[in-house]
Amino acid sequence: DGFVVKNYRDLLDIKYLGRYLSRYVRHPPIGESRILDYDGHSILIKYEWDNRLHTRRISVDEFIESLINNIPGKNFKVVRYYGMYANTLYESSKLAVSQLNSDPMSCSPDGLIQVPLREVPLNGPPRCDGCGALMDLVLVEFWRGVRKVVKIL
Repeated sequence: DGFVVKNYRDLLDIKYLGRYLSRYVRHPPIGESRILDYDGHSILIKYEWDNRLHTRRISVDEFIESLINNIPGKNFKVVRYYGMYANTLYESSKLAVSQLNSDPMSCSPDGLIQVPLREVPLNGPPRCDGCGALMDLVLVEFWRGVRKVVKIL
């Protein structure tokens, strides 16, 4: 019951899994492009399973029931207070990234560095001079007027 997401790629990669799961916090449970037909009594939807595209006709009641399973309970603050969009995460993330190493392109003890945007190469993510690993962009800070804005990615 409900829309089940099957994704067996990179399940051991925690960063990828976090990005993948957070997508469902920001997006509706089913995209409008997946609804192919509606005749007043049933809905034709498409979905991918085992790397093949399938279609299925379901009743309107069954479709609505599947969507309702994704609606949080009354007074459950999904976006503002919990998870990736929590307002309280901004300050702690800013402190974590502000711990700078003397060499801005090498690893710090906690694995976080700060690289000015003008030093990021245009042909892809930079590599660490110390260990050679590709760097992931995790936080962007910029000024909007007199207010500093922090975006956690």
